[in-house]
Amino acid sequence: MKRNKGFTLIELLVVIAIIAMLLSILMPSLGKAKKLAQNVICKTRLRATGMYFNLYAIDNNGFTKQSGTGSGSQWKDIIKIYQLASNKKSNTYVCPTATKSLAEGATRPFHAWNKSPEKVLLGEPAVSYTLNRWIYGHPAGGSNGAMPYESRWAKPEGAIGYADNAPLLADGLNDSGYPKHTDDPLHYYDEHKQNPGQITGNDMGTGNAGYMQNFTADRHPHAMINFVFLDWSTRGVRVRDLWKLKWHKDFELGFDPTFPDKDNTDIGYNID
Repeated sequence: MKRNKGFTLIELLVVIAIIAMLLSILMPSLGKAKKLAQNVICKTRLRATGMYFNLYAIDNNGFTKQSGTGSGSQWKDIIKIYQLASNKKSNTYVCPTATKSLAEGATRPFHAWNKSPEKVLLGEPAVSYTLNRWIYGHPAGGSNGAMPYESRWAKPEGAIGYADNAPLLADGLNDSGYPKHTDDPLHYYDEHKQNPGQITGNDMGTGNAGYMQNFTADRHPHAMINFVFLDWSTRGVRVRDLWKLKWHKDFELGFDPTFPDKDNTDIGYNID
């Protein structure tokens, strides 16, 4: 009797088992490769945005961002002309790991803070990067209690000696912030406050988290946060090393904050 050509049930099951085994081996590698690619794209976008600020500084007597000119979330508006001139897409200001808003189901820190149906209709780009307000330029004289003018970088050359460690822009949870060395580490992402400078004491949930919490966005492998600095370079910084950056002229680098242990935080302070 002539045997039909084809696979038996057992042979098909063996093939399926082999394919499943290969997928189980490959999937972690593919996931890791995707995260690495997102990390590279994020740094590329931050570098491009840093170049826009550089051009703005050149055109505005060296001030990286003048006080009273596009504060808070409007920082993207003052450099928009340079983005348009470079013919870059509007997603320049968004990390590829954080493209959706909280309203769309994203969770902190993987969310875009400047995204809503209304803003999309108006053509505003999604944003998931946060500006260091200590770069603000200032007019002659005067002072500001929350952000003393004499402590600000004001222009790129004002950070000589520290430019490669003085943040301009980074992965973040809100539009901007002005961290201080006395800010406490945020414990849980759900405790993040939109306006931390206006909330103190027990209302903070984790003490005086201040504006450092706006930059607590460890979106990348090894609990890294991507930054562009005032020398226009980019690199990843571990979330626990935020206090090692020179945020402003008087920021004390020797300050050693108390981090929560791994059982009392969902933030990667304890990840090597």
